[in-house]
Amino acid sequence: MRRVVVGATIAGMMMASLVVTAAPASAFCPNEYSIFVRSTSTAGNTNGTRGNLTWFDRDLDPDCEGVAVSTAFMSKGEAGTSDFGTWIEVGWRHRTGCPAPSNYCYFTEKGHGFTPFQNDEYGLSAPTPGTHDVYRITNTPTNQDGSTDWKMQVDGDLDGDFRTLDTYNTQWHTGVAYGETSALGNDTGMRDEQRVLQFKNDSGAWNAWPNNNCQVDTSSGWDWDRVSDHAHDVIHDGQNC
Repeated sequence: MRRVVVGATIAGMMMASLVVTAAPASAFCPNEYSIFVRSTSTAGNTNGTRGNLTWFDRDLDPDCEGVAVSTAFMSKGEAGTSDFGTWIEVGWRHRTGCPAPSNYCYFTEKGHGFTPFQNDEYGLSAPTPGTHDVYRITNTPTNQDGSTDWKMQVDGDLDGDFRTLDTYNTQWHTGVAYGETSALGNDTGMRDEQRVLQFKNDSGAWNAWPNNNCQVDTSSGWDWDRVSDHAHDVIHDGQNC
C-alpha cells in the first residue's frame, strides 16, 4: 500500500488530503528492470547521497500503467550482499496512475529483505522534460551514536531550500550511495540522466562522487553510460553494464 499526499506545498507544487491507494499495477506489469550505479566512496560509511535528476517524458507500457523511476538511493550494503535488500530512496515516477493532474509524482520508499514496506507518493503539476530537480537523502545526525532517521528531500525550485518529504527510521546509521533507474513493463522507457552526484561523509560534508560504477543491470536494451566521475546516463543500447 502507499500513501498519496496532495494539499501541502512542496517545491512550489500543489498537493492535498491523505488517501491510500493500491500499489502500482504489478499484476499487469510483472517485469521490473533496474540499473544501479554506485558511488565508490567508502563502502558502508556514507551518511547521505544527492544528485540532479532530469525529468523525461518516458514511454509507458501501453498494456498497463507502467512505471518509470529515477531515484537517489541508499542501501545498507553493497549489491551482491543481503544488506543491499535494505534500502531507502527518493525520486520521481512517471506513470499513468500518478496523482492528478499529471502523470508525474515525487515518491519515497523504504524496504527490507528486498521487499518494499513503506511507499509514499506526492502529486505535482506536470514538470518540463529536460529540466531537473535536486534530490537528497541525509542522515541526521551523522554520528553512529545518534539517530537512525534519514530525511528524504527534494529541491524543486533549485534555490538550495530542501523540503523534507518523509523521514524514515531504518535502524542503520550509514550505508552505500547509489543512483537507480527502473522501469515496470516490457515497453516502458528508462532514459535517465543523473548529474552532480555527491555523497555525505562522516563529518557531514558533501563531496562529489570520486568515481561511479554500474553494479546491477537487469534491463534488456538499456545500458549505463559513464559521463564523468560523478555523472551518468541510462541510454537505449543493446549492452549491459
